[in-house]
Amino acid sequence: MTEQHTSAYERIAAALEQRITSGELAPGERLPFIPDIARAEGVSEMPVRMAFRLLHRKGLIESRGRGGTRVAAPTPPLHLSADRYRRSSTAAAAEPTGATSRIERRLEHLQADTDLAELFATRTGTRLRAQHLTIHADNTPPHLTVSYLRWADIARTPLADEQTAGTGPVRAELESIGLRPAVVTERFTYGEATPGEATALNLGPGIAVVRCTRRHLTADGRVVEVGRLTYRADTLIVENSFPLDDEPPRGSDRRP
Repeated sequence: MTEQHTSAYERIAAALEQRITSGELAPGERLPFIPDIARAEGVSEMPVRMAFRLLHRKGLIESRGRGGTRVAAPTPPLHLSADRYRRSSTAAAAEPTGATSRIERRLEHLQADTDLAELFATRTGTRLRAQHLTIHADNTPPHLTVSYLRWADIARTPLADEQTAGTGPVRAELESIGLRPAVVTERFTYGEATPGEATALNLGPGIAVVRCTRRHLTADGRVVEVGRLTYRADTLIVENSFPLDDEPPRGSDRRP
């Protein structure tokens, strides 16, 4: 790749991106043909094709065969609210699934490494069962979920059946085998996507990810599930509300 081609395709891509993000080119609008852009810019078709590939990876344009290359509809945000954990397991299990268009699912048996052992508060080498999900939902960006359970907790339960395990909400499945979660903890971190994450989430260059580490705990503090969730950072909105107790603890000084 020559320096001339590099600067030309970046300049063309930046100009088209500005026209798209400003609304000058609306969603569904057809882009000019590659030869026309090349003539207008005084370059060969190669840097224009490279610019189109870059915009496609960013999710800004899409090819429609004979319909040409058009501006893609903007990716809608994905809202995460604490309410998703407060719903009853019965209600969560009964939620319609029409919003989910496709789920890629894979099960894995493994031993806890140092990080997982610390999250479960158990020893390294503890046998776990992991469920890997790539969730593609209508009108929301895809996201990745890996849910870990102790094999000792599920070995003699219906959750050990690989044909049916992992088909319902985590909370409902845990309660179905007598493990009632009382607390959920979450920790969010932000960083560059790995090559695997970028491919699974269809991320263009420069788009980071938000990773959430989740734990379900019983009332006595035992960790019964660990989840690792990955979202594209440019479309994630986290919404939380917290009740505030204005009454100070007994025996505390009430003075400001």
